[in-house]
Amino acid sequence: MQSKSKQKICIIGGGFGGLYTAIELNKLDKKREFEIILIDQNQHFLFTPLLYEAITGEISHWEIAPKFREILEKTTINFINQKVININFQEQIIYFQDNQYIDYNYAVLAVGQKSYFAIEGAEKFAHSFKTLEDVLRLEHKIEMLANSPEEKFNVTVVGAGANGVEIAGKITDKLKDKANVILVDRGQEILKNFPKGVQKCAWKSLQKRNVQIYLETNIDKIENHEIYFTDNLEQHYEIHVNLTLWTVGNATPEWIYKLNCSQDEQGKLLIKPTFQLFDFDNIFAIGDVTSFIDKKGQKVPAKAQAAFQGSHILAKNIIAFSQQKKLKLFRYHHLGDMMTIGINNDIVSVAGITISGFFASVIRKWAYIFRMPTFNHCLEVVKHRIFKG
Repeated sequence: MQSKSKQKICIIGGGFGGLYTAIELNKLDKKREFEIILIDQNQHFLFTPLLYEAITGEISHWEIAPKFREILEKTTINFINQKVININFQEQIIYFQDNQYIDYNYAVLAVGQKSYFAIEGAEKFAHSFKTLEDVLRLEHKIEMLANSPEEKFNVTVVGAGANGVEIAGKITDKLKDKANVILVDRGQEILKNFPKGVQKCAWKSLQKRNVQIYLETNIDKIENHEIYFTDNLEQHYEIHVNLTLWTVGNATPEWIYKLNCSQDEQGKLLIKPTFQLFDFDNIFAIGDVTSFIDKKGQKVPAKAQAAFQGSHILAKNIIAFSQQKKLKLFRYHHLGDMMTIGINNDIVSVAGITISGFFASVIRKWAYIFRMPTFNHCLEVVKHRIFKG
């Protein structure tokens, strides 16, 4: 049992923002003055930047999805495997799905977002790609297609952002000549918010793999084995598909929408550069569920590297707030862009310099491996990588 004199810090969500904040708090709380509690409905963490490698077997599930209890076993962080359904800010109570609840002194909202299926039939017939369960379902589907008697089949990837481009490349390399991969986006270019060098490298890599790219194209409807399009000339057509992957659109969890606090039009939480809600100083938020401007006036992107950087400032600010000290203002530093387009074929862009291919793949994989949440898990992955060859 924890001492009643300890103040509770409850962190909802075990993604990058939530887990890394909890770990940083554990490091900072040297006198063990706080009870740090991490709450997540899943039993495992998910290192999403390397999720694509699971499709091709380049990385094992345990490497990117370690269980929370294993990650936290050498810390004083308590883990609660529950789904949160509401928070009462006034009474400082967090409610769980099974009618249980917990009180807190400070709370961190780091719940992320869920897939949003805006097109008829998308939720029923398209596969999302956000969770380990999504990966397992996709692996099963790909295995079925690979072993099917059909000589050729169509795979449609909706969305030409980073997720769509990466999945299109990986599936093409996984299924090789058996799959006809089609990448569809309503925009005028792939990787809209990325540097031109990254766009150019990605385009060449996709063309090398014979990925068909349809831009300025809208999806009208998705059925079990059919997908309906409208192109920029307002021409309608349909394609027979064996698999549709959905990589566009995010939605804020419904219970977040219902909270009594400031939000933007998408339901994202509006927060200060200190990571505090505007309405409640003892409530902090980080990650995809937030919308905020840093101290330099730039909008903080919903990227893993923003959560990496922000977790350190957020943890320090919770401690500072509890001690009535001045809080730090967060400033986001863009460190570059990295993505994977196929097996051992990645793109790394830093300070205007873009490289691709096997060397970029080595840089990207090891850069992410050394970003694993704890030293012990990082060490296990490193040993596995080395002995695996």
